[in-house]
Amino acid sequence: MPWWEYWDRIHLETDNFGGFDQYGFYEAFYYYQNHSIEESLVNESPIVRLFAILDKRVGKRRLEKIFPEIELQPAWLQVFYRLRIESEVKSLMQ
Repeated sequence: MPWWEYWDRIHLETDNFGGFDQYGFYEAFYYYQNHSIEESLVNESPIVRLFAILDKRVGKRRLEKIFPEIELQPAWLQVFYRLRIESEVKSLMQ
């Protein structure tokens, strides 16, 4: 299999099933560390968005803006969004 097919497969698995290999994880973390929170929150990679949503720099106001978009995330990522929102903005979850 050529490397680009392998690369496409990694991204397909990450987007659809929440699975990824170590290189996808490293690439996502590198992106997260070297870009702003705003860019990471809207990145196409769910792993980058995971790192961003868990970052303490994402405050209550930003979480309130993100709340309506939770359903647009992959099911496995919604769990992390809800955990973070519940910990910061309890009134949204009632």
